Amino acid sequence: MALLASVASGQGEVEAVRNSLEASSLPQSWQGSSGVRIVVTDETGAPLPDVDVLMRLERDSASATGVLLLRTGQDGSTRVEGLAAGEWQVDLRREGYMLLTAYIALEADGDPKVGFSTRQRTGTFWAELDAVFLPPDLEIKAALRTGRDSPKQARKARAKALEREREAAERRDRRQRRGDLAKVVEEPEADRRAAERAAERRAERERREAEKAAAAAARAAEIAARQAERDEEERRRGRMATVVEAPEPGRPGAEPEPEVAADAPATADSTQVAAAEPVEEPPTEAALAPDDISLETPSAAAAEAPGAEPMRLLPNPRLLPAGACPECRPGEFSVSTETIVPALEAGSVSECSRGLAAPLAGLAPVLGEALAGVGARFAGSLVEARGDDVRRLLPTDLASRIDAIVDSVGAADGSCAVLGIVLPAAAQYVGFRYQAGERGTYLECGLGQDCQIQQARFVETPVVTPTGTVTVVHAVFENRAPRQRSARLIVYFRPAPGWLPPN
Repeated sequence: MALLASVASGQGEVEAVRNSLEASSLPQSWQGSSGVRIVVTDETGAPLPDVDVLMRLERDSASATGVLLLRTGQDGSTRVEGLAAGEWQVDLRREGYMLLTAYIALEADGDPKVGFSTRQRTGTFWAELDAVFLPPDLEIKAALRTGRDSPKQARKARAKALEREREAAERRDRRQRRGDLAKVVEEPEADRRAAERAAERRAERERREAEKAAAAAARAAEIAARQAERDEEERRRGRMATVVEAPEPGRPGAEPEPEVAADAPATADSTQVAAAEPVEEPPTEAALAPDDISLETPSAAAAEAPGAEPMRLLPNPRLLPAGACPECRPGEFSVSTETIVPALEAGSVSECSRGLAAPLAGLAPVLGEALAGVGARFAGSLVEARGDDVRRLLPTDLASRIDAIVDSVGAADGSCAVLGIVLPAAAQYVGFRYQAGERGTYLECGLGQDCQIQQARFVETPVVTPTGTVTVVHAVFENRAPRQRSARLIVYFRPAPGWLPPN
């Protein structure tokens, strides 16, 4: 009977040998004087041909020496000789059957001994195949006779192996239970202390959560109260805003001129006038120049009195009242200023600091004194390239002093610039926002870190200098990029009661 056997190396090369395997065709560590005949049958005990038999010496499995490939003939058997003594792993594979793996021990002068075997389902196949391992010189008829009893022997071996595994599992379980019992007996105090600590941590966590909830409820109540106050203030201001300006005589809706009684003498002392006093017409505020601005500021008492003229801020394109400022909270205004900062010269090191603009803080009282009248109605930029700034309201010498301070910051370090905002003293300063950009696109700037456009930053928080008439807010910007940048300072404030935005 022809026997097909092959040796598969680690590189995937296959060498076929017929009828027998020569010792020289095996790895050196596999060669010896042992051998085995393998007879494979199906569940009925009939010989099973074309079964692939893969053998591997267990002690060399880690070195990836290779695998010995055999195949059964029509009589369901195959044999191999010249193998080394030791434990071998044998895998039996055939399409339509489960994979059978057996571990056998080969001896030089003894019969092969089966340690244990396992089956593994392949695909959807559940059919079993059985194998018996015999001496290689046993006649095929005797092998077949022995093979007829092999299924029963294999089932007995499997039953014994399962019994051994069950007993081993029971021993492991007993050892585990003894260990757990020892822990319970030896460590009850530790478990009790751990439980107490866990309970204490849980109680502390619940206490902190309760405190947080109470604080949140208090904050919510405080916010609701403040919102109610703001709503009431808005309603009151809305009622004040309904007071209309007195029309000029001769215009539609104007009051008639007071009449003089017909029978009265034409003397100043005996002139009779109407009961109502004539109302002064408010000054025009559009495009005011310094000479056009009245220095008379309506008092707070006049703003609060029924029928008094509300305070109206001067026109400023960068002033956004409540409702026009998307990020403002209810009742808040915003005003901004921008400037262009030159690029940092090659090889230079920028050394901007908040102290560069310190003279502005010293100039604030003088500025407030110069704006004693109109300062209560101006909210805008300190210096603006477009000219919409406070300098248009100041005497020439004071405007020149502001320009000198701003220019000195740039002269100290060409990549530094100062941005300033002037607010009425009665305005409540709320907060600020930094932005920097290029080509009209602005990104945010945080405190103590670079702006989102990189290589640019604002130096610390703004400096706020209050006076009796105005509040000056200024900040220093630093550009470390090799190209010019634009810087923007936005200030948020809450106007005093009775104020109105520009027309």
